[in-house]
Amino acid sequence: MRYCPNILLLRFRTMASLGRGNTTNNEAARNDNNSNNLVHGNTEISTVDQLNEQYQLNQNFGENPLYGSLRYIKKYYKPSPTCFKRQLYHRIPFIEWIQNYNLKQWILSDIISGLTIGIVHIPQGLGYAILAGLPPVTGLYVSFFPVLLYAFLGSSRHLSIGTFAVTSLMILAAINSRIGTLIPPDDTTISSASSINTTFPSGTYANQLYETSEQLVTTTMTRSSTSALDTHHYLSDKPDEAKIMIATALAFVAGIIHIGMAILHFGYVTVYLSDSIVQGFTTGCAIHIITSQIPPLLGIKIKTIGGQSKIIKNWIEIFKNIKYSNGATVIIGSISIALFAGVRDQINERFKSRMPLPVPIELIIVILGTGLSAAFNFDRRWKVAVVGTLRLGGFPICVALSRCAVVEGTGGKTQIVGILASIIVLIVILAVGPVFRTLPNACLAAIIVTAMKNMLLQTKQLPALWRTNKLEFLAWMITFSGVVLLDVDYGLYIGVVATILLLIIRTQRPHATSLGCLKSGIYEDKGAYPGAADIPNVKIFRFEENIYYANIDAFKKLFIKKIDFQVEDQLNLMNEELLCVEREFKASTRQASRPNKQLQYIKQRLQRQGSSANSLNNDRNMLMNGRVAMDDVNSEQVFTINEVGNNVQVDEIQLVNQIELKPIDREKDKEQKIAEIKKKYRPKFEFVIIDCSPLNYIDIMGIKTLIQ
Repeated sequence: MRYCPNILLLRFRTMASLGRGNTTNNEAARNDNNSNNLVHGNTEISTVDQLNEQYQLNQNFGENPLYGSLRYIKKYYKPSPTCFKRQLYHRIPFIEWIQNYNLKQWILSDIISGLTIGIVHIPQGLGYAILAGLPPVTGLYVSFFPVLLYAFLGSSRHLSIGTFAVTSLMILAAINSRIGTLIPPDDTTISSASSINTTFPSGTYANQLYETSEQLVTTTMTRSSTSALDTHHYLSDKPDEAKIMIATALAFVAGIIHIGMAILHFGYVTVYLSDSIVQGFTTGCAIHIITSQIPPLLGIKIKTIGGQSKIIKNWIEIFKNIKYSNGATVIIGSISIALFAGVRDQINERFKSRMPLPVPIELIIVILGTGLSAAFNFDRRWKVAVVGTLRLGGFPICVALSRCAVVEGTGGKTQIVGILASIIVLIVILAVGPVFRTLPNACLAAIIVTAMKNMLLQTKQLPALWRTNKLEFLAWMITFSGVVLLDVDYGLYIGVVATILLLIIRTQRPHATSLGCLKSGIYEDKGAYPGAADIPNVKIFRFEENIYYANIDAFKKLFIKKIDFQVEDQLNLMNEELLCVEREFKASTRQASRPNKQLQYIKQRLQRQGSSANSLNNDRNMLMNGRVAMDDVNSEQVFTINEVGNNVQVDEIQLVNQIELKPIDREKDKEQKIAEIKKKYRPKFEFVIIDCSPLNYIDIMGIKTLIQ
């Protein structure tokens, strides 16, 4: 027997308390509270919980409800140092974990992890800023301030806040949607020089562009007149400054939304995004990211294209202008990709168990690219696009999965990792930042493109996903197609809708099983366990989903299927046979109501000459076919036929006036046939057990279905 904590107690009410004329508030509250209790005579049955609740009411409220309410609030809601301390630790976790910091055991791991993450922040910040359509240095600011704040306000020791490819891509979509309204349009001239300088490149290569494209000449000639246009509706007459303003405002609004969601505890919403949806979305974003980095790798500049199907349009523009590629930029990008992929895959991955730290190949590429570009004047000699002048600004950030893996892999113990990483980035901003002015954009584009490898490799899971769950596969493909063919924001909306539809479809198409008993006494699915046998006259049905209005039809169909009894089909067949019996009964009743006419007909036939024995036998069979019966005369003795030669003699014929004919009792015959039919279609079991252990709730329509 299961233990029940609510032990029933008996409470006796005295006659004096029952006979009081003036009932106080305390007594009224007690009577109202116990109005649902069982009362028998002067004995009232209450549970321990009810008695404790009544005692608390008596202690807190007493005779005066207002005074009691104030005392209750003062007792249970009075701020205390413990409460303040708990809330402070909850809002600022740094205060709590720094007190328990183990300096000897954790400091070395945190220093190694912090230095590694700081080094990774530098190239990723620069590259993802370019991906967002912003000046590269803004990525360094984004890699400094949020990381430092999270070290004090964050609760996870492995999360690495900062730039992320998908977030940067969505920022780019937001910025492109405001070009021409809040942001002045960029120069749409297709040239090989995509540097920060706003003057068209001079020299032999530029002259070739003038000679080969009349459109280029026209666009270049009109550049000088664009500054005279009225730009009062733009945030700034400089596109980069306007983009930074848009990104900063976007970060502020996103922060306000996150604060509101945190207050309302909306974090649970993320559980509705399945892995298939997220993987399809990120893989589609990787296609967008790679497409956006092809022009910097080729050294060309294409006009800004947004909206639906922009990937296709961008590739068309790329192929149109691929003849203007900068050879030096292509070489720099190719070497950077080969170096990054080779070191990461062949050294860091293969020998990570033997190396205390992975080789910071991203930082090495940045340093080499910056140094070589400054030494050989890549931007002036070969017109290689470089980072250029540093500006202030920022954009929205999020958690980067790759950096989180680095923190965990390098043994980071606490949020000290974030503080040290911020120090590294701060040093770069203050001291080393101006050096990155000569960093080729192709180096950063190579880092971004190579980093998309893991996202693209998510497509390897599609065959296994198809074999295991076709609905998840369909959701993956729908989200991926929406991101690639439409745009990132549309793909995200499609992914959310696909998730909701997937949940609805799963509840409408639930899984159900018929349970059988194993030799061990455990009940399991008979389909999965061939040794599971049915209990005689019993069927056990398990429905592994909540029963509500949307899946009632599925519940009925699965119930009939799993118990192996087609109720509707069996009922239809049984009703058809019962209808046939009813029709035969009505027909035989009409025929049996006129037995005298049948005998008279036979008599007339006998009086005719030439009646054969066969014809008389047929007449006798008609009479004896269960239509009439006679008192004291067996049905076989109505008449007999003797055939001697060609003469036919009829003996023992009974005339109508000599015997009393009665209809056969067809009711008994009908009931017997009905009983046989019902027995024929009766199920082979008598009881059905519905296993409700997987159910969390049943709505009113589900209850009606169970009753039916």
